[in-house]
Amino acid sequence: MAINDLMKEELILQLLYTFFSIIIIFTVEEIICFVIIKKRGELENFKEYKAKQKKPYFHSQYLYQNKKYLFAIKFTLIVFVLLRAFVFDANYLDSKTYYDVNGYIYNNSIDILFYDEAGECYSIDKETGYFIDSDNNLTDKCYVDVSGNVADTGQSALYISSIPGVSYNLNGEIYFTNTYIYWDKDSRMHYFNSHKDIIVDDYTFVVDIKTGDCSIKEK
Repeated sequence: MAINDLMKEELILQLLYTFFSIIIIFTVEEIICFVIIKKRGELENFKEYKAKQKKPYFHSQYLYQNKKYLFAIKFTLIVFVLLRAFVFDANYLDSKTYYDVNGYIYNNSIDILFYDEAGECYSIDKETGYFIDSDNNLTDKCYVDVSGNVADTGQSALYISSIPGVSYNLNGEIYFTNTYIYWDKDSRMHYFNSHKDIIVDDYTFVVDIKTGDCSIKEK
């Protein structure tokens, strides 16, 4: 379902962020240790130590024989990690401000209310991703059109494109999965996924109905 796909994308993004953060931290640590060893004129000694090892031997292992460098470098890395996390979290929190078409604010995109062309209100069922109508009945609808209106079409009438959250019919008309849509404070409709966040009116979505390949072009 659409919500599960979105959660998987966010999880993958978080895992990639964690992985690359570890790589960056390790690299920064080794660079700092290398600079200190070189500045002390012990680069040749390090190479001799390394040549005697039967397993990988890093600059940090050599330098941390002197405990004063251990605490200084670890403190520097802790500060780096905290700053990196703060910047990432701040950007993440900023990106999680959502509005509906009427200007009401939400903390989570799945809580946004949607409307059809007749003005009927719909919420998103958190279990299935389908819309719930104003009578609290679960519908077979989970798409909105390019104007943000709840589309009167079931999932079987549309085809999934190559871009997450974007589907199409055989006429080439584009529809968005509800959990990929929100509005900003200026009432502009956004399409977003883990890689991009764009204002729909500023772009054209083009789909090849034979292959399902979809592209996003700036107007």
